[in-house]
Amino acid sequence: MNYIRCISVPKEYSLLYRGDNILKEIYFNKRKLLSILSICLIAILAISMIDSINAATISPDKSDRLQEVIDNAKDGDTITLKNGVYTIDKPIEIVNKGKLKIKGESSNVVLDGKNKNAILKFVNYPTGGELTLENLKFINGKDGFHGGAVSFGGAKLTVTKCTFQNNQAPDSAGAISFNTQGNPKGSFTVDGSTFKNNKVTGSDDGGAIHVLGNVLVKITNSKFEGNTARSGGAVYYGIGSQLLVSGCTFTKNKASEEGGAISYSGNDPNSKITNSKFNENSANRKGGAIYSAVGSKITVSGCTFTKNKVTNKNFGSGGAVFFDLPLSDKIKGESVLINSKFTENSASLSGGAVSYSGGKQSKFTITGCTFTKNKATHKSYGFGGAIVISGKLKTSQITNSKFTNNIAGKRYNAIFKVPGMKISTKNVKITPKEGTKAK
Repeated sequence: MNYIRCISVPKEYSLLYRGDNILKEIYFNKRKLLSILSICLIAILAISMIDSINAATISPDKSDRLQEVIDNAKDGDTITLKNGVYTIDKPIEIVNKGKLKIKGESSNVVLDGKNKNAILKFVNYPTGGELTLENLKFINGKDGFHGGAVSFGGAKLTVTKCTFQNNQAPDSAGAISFNTQGNPKGSFTVDGSTFKNNKVTGSDDGGAIHVLGNVLVKITNSKFEGNTARSGGAVYYGIGSQLLVSGCTFTKNKASEEGGAISYSGNDPNSKITNSKFNENSANRKGGAIYSAVGSKITVSGCTFTKNKVTNKNFGSGGAVFFDLPLSDKIKGESVLINSKFTENSASLSGGAVSYSGGKQSKFTITGCTFTKNKATHKSYGFGGAIVISGKLKTSQITNSKFTNNIAGKRYNAIFKVPGMKISTKNVKITPKEGTKAK
């Protein structure tokens, strides 16, 4: 006969087994059970603490463990930093990581190099690697070579809503250095970020950003102010590929040679600088705001250039922009200005706003632009208060543009070209007319 017999004990401490004419009763000692449960709870808490480190949420009082957290991160992990100041006593090194993201809890996360060392170095050669930085503020980074705040050697770097301030390096890249390190192609994106008072202390380039290699560089909705270097006071992109700049503001950046804000020497025909503002940037020799030495094509569209200047009294040209193309007859470089405004820019020698030089097959086109109160100030050699065009190119085109009250110290208040060169104009208004005194 099958049966079940119940006994009077708390049912959470008894187990009953059903069987033929067999009743097995097992009693658990309450004290032993509580001990076992306590041990399990401790184990669970310990595991959760380990997981929290690996899941990578860290606070400022654990700054010394940040390197450990990164070392333990797996491919695709996100490391979140809580609000506060993280003192970086030696550079954080990220080596041979596939894909990693470091983000701040909000915009109040500060990584401080204390003017002693760089803040972060990413090296992934030759397999590439991806790094995303978001909601972080990098301050007082100082490297002995390049990349005062961040040095990146990989395939893809994305910087979103970050601030870089008071970082420096002697060779190049006061704030960020990007080098593909032999990877076939790279990608560098900056969006919604601020770069202020970063500098290259030696005689090299890229006060805020320095890029080398076959890299697609895209900079959007960002601000650059008070950065300094030899070439490219804010941004330097040399021997590279495509540059896209949009919706940015460049203010009071300075270069001791060329490109007060941007210096670019890429070879991609789709490079563009659009809808950006350039205010009070300066260079010593060429391009107070932009210096471009491309061998293909670059387009500047929908931009404003105000009070930028070139200061060298013996060779200062292109107060706002200098297009410096190779003079080789084999290179088909092209520079295009569209719907942009040039106001109160100045050059100590020639081309108060824009200077262009190119070979026979190069092209220079201006469409829908205005030039107002720009100056080429040299009394003996001041030509082209607004524009000077030189080199070997046969024809340049200016369409639907206005020149108002530009001044040249010597001659040609609006436009100067070398003898023998032709300029094709359509719907171009010059006030006052060439040969009369500007107001």
